[in-house]
Amino acid sequence: MLDVRIPSLANDVAFREWWSTYLRMGVSPGAGMKLSRMNWEIDIRHILPSISVSTLIMHRTDDRSMDVRHGRYLAEHIPGDRYVEFPGNDHLAFFGPYRDAILAEILSS
Repeated sequence: MLDVRIPSLANDVAFREWWSTYLRMGVSPGAGMKLSRMNWEIDIRHILPSISVSTLIMHRTDDRSMDVRHGRYLAEHIPGDRYVEFPGNDHLAFFGPYRDAILAEILSS
């Protein structure tokens, strides 16, 4: 699923090997499926207006894994949040282009 999660590195053979090892060492296949299913079933929309802590929401405009409209929805429903949208299509913030800009936003918050 690298072409969806981290398309900027999907064709990098060394990264693909590292990522495969990372995933295999992190969780069993069965547990991974249960975790993914659980994450898709979480719905926190009803509590968003009650969030009262400083919240930084970041999203990449062309994220292939999670539609940018979800990040924008969070920003519209969490009072006093800060929303930053970056160009690009990688889902994971710590890989690909704009990684340093994303880190800078986190550090400045």
